[in-house]
Amino acid sequence: MKKELMFFLIVTFIFILAFSSARAELFDVEKTPISDVIPAEVPIKAQFDMTIKNNYLQTDNIEIFTLIDMELYPSGPWLLDSGASKQFIVNVVPKNRQSGTRYYSYYIKGQKAGSIQDTFELKIMPLRQIMKISVPDKITLDSTEMIINFKNTYNTDFGKFKYDIDSSIVKSSGELEVHGQEEKTVNIPLTKDILKVVEGGTYLIELTLTFNEGKDVYKTEVEAIVEPKSNIENLDTTKNLILGVKKHIKRLNSGNVQTPVKIEEKRFLISKLVTFTTNKPDYVQWKGLNAYLVWERNLQPGQTFETEITTSYLLPILVIVILIISLVVIVYLSKKKTIIAKSVKKVETTEKKVDEFALKVNLHIKNRTGRELSNVVLRDRLPHMAKIYEKYGSIHPTKVSDRLLIWELGTMSPREEREISYIIYAKVEIVGKFKIPQATLTFKTHEDAIKTETSNSLYYEHKEEIQKENNED
Repeated sequence: MKKELMFFLIVTFIFILAFSSARAELFDVEKTPISDVIPAEVPIKAQFDMTIKNNYLQTDNIEIFTLIDMELYPSGPWLLDSGASKQFIVNVVPKNRQSGTRYYSYYIKGQKAGSIQDTFELKIMPLRQIMKISVPDKITLDSTEMIINFKNTYNTDFGKFKYDIDSSIVKSSGELEVHGQEEKTVNIPLTKDILKVVEGGTYLIELTLTFNEGKDVYKTEVEAIVEPKSNIENLDTTKNLILGVKKHIKRLNSGNVQTPVKIEEKRFLISKLVTFTTNKPDYVQWKGLNAYLVWERNLQPGQTFETEITTSYLLPILVIVILIISLVVIVYLSKKKTIIAKSVKKVETTEKKVDEFALKVNLHIKNRTGRELSNVVLRDRLPHMAKIYEKYGSIHPTKVSDRLLIWELGTMSPREEREISYIIYAKVEIVGKFKIPQATLTFKTHEDAIKTETSNSLYYEHKEEIQKENNED
């Protein structure tokens, strides 16, 4: 009984093997991978160059299909005579894409002959391992472009896809077409305006890749290195002034890293006193009689620091000149023995006629010395076209001849003061400004020296007459 059972099992096994072999021999299948490496993140098609031969004894409609979640196209059917072959490119897009080597089953079916099962072997990897995206070159201050490299290291056919690049350095977008074992570059222009505000260091470049007409998106980041460089430009200018100099200090950080700047301006002690700045120095350092004005700043890329230093000797020289003039005047006045102050004042005439006008002339005399003055004589002259009105103040002139008035005052005690006044008038209309003659005073000092001194210069402007004339016009 046991021998019969064993014989039955052996016969059944041989039958199954023979049947399976017969089924496999229905079709000859050859598959050559064109692109059998695909990314895990996005559905990129794998491709095989496939040939199917009909070994069935009759003409048959042949097709391929799968029972798993996978796109397979073209799938047929194709009408093949017995012994005929069909060569085509099959596209395989599995839905389940876990990294690693994967086998995806499919079937070849003849309408008459039946079907056989076969598999596609695919290598699934992260996209970043398939396509190496990088910024190969360092960016310097002299760079004119940033190069982003897309290098496909496998036979994956990415076809056409869109890219969008975003970073604090540049922004760009466009379209690329990358096939198996292919390398493409994107060149993004860089301008001086961009580079002058970008600090040296490592930057992340964000990339968004869009496949399959916008249906599938992949995002990644790559590093770009901006080579650090420190460079401070000295843009100072100097302008000569009258008795001085103005210096415009300007420092520009044309590098791409924050850089400390120290500015020192040397001034001698005297120069320091007449030096002015638009920005107060951070501190002043003295070395002997020299002062060093110091500014310290940390400049960012593209940042400037400016200040003006003006050293002018004009103001102190003007002050010195004024002091000298004042001193001379003081010395001169201190040497004068007397003071003669002359002033005029308009007065009304008795008849109040329009074409008449009168002035009261006042003379103030003072003996400034501590000694007695003798033989004091005051002389004064009338202005042109003016006449004397014979009514005087408390002191009458000793002599009146033509246009000259003389007062013989005799002696003047130390510090004595006297006031003399008289009135002049004119019977013609006087318009504008005219000069009042200076009075002179002669006297003998206690040393028997004869001295002569004059009063102040004086002008009178007849404004009322001028205004009247303007109104009449």
